[in-house]
Amino acid sequence: LEYGNYSMGSGLSGEARIPKLISLINSLGVDIAGLQEAEQPLLEGITPENNWQTFWSQKGGGKKDGCLTLVKPNIEVTNFREHYYDDRSGNLAQILQVLGVTFVNTHIRWGEITDENHLGISQVNEL
Repeated sequence: LEYGNYSMGSGLSGEARIPKLISLINSLGVDIAGLQEAEQPLLEGITPENNWQTFWSQKGGGKKDGCLTLVKPNIEVTNFREHYYDDRSGNLAQILQVLGVTFVNTHIRWGEITDENHLGISQVNEL
């Protein structure tokens, strides 16, 4: 919410977008949703009547955003862990075991694909 307005319209800027995001997520008809660059106000907006288990992991390095994984309450999450990449970027991955399947929600570093030292590629390899 504080890193800029990429919404292309005032109706989705700042905290005004939270109810709209929650409505959109609820309308998708999915059992698991992985969000990156999520912040605390979105997490707080997902109340029990939204019908989700929430798994929140804040990025390192003093950043306010992080990864938020939502899982429908009738689905058992048998294991959950966080992995912070060794490069000290603050980026992380959430790793969940659900119904015998591993689900990963991650925020990797963006970079030019032509960059031979692309940090995101290193993060994926580490994962």
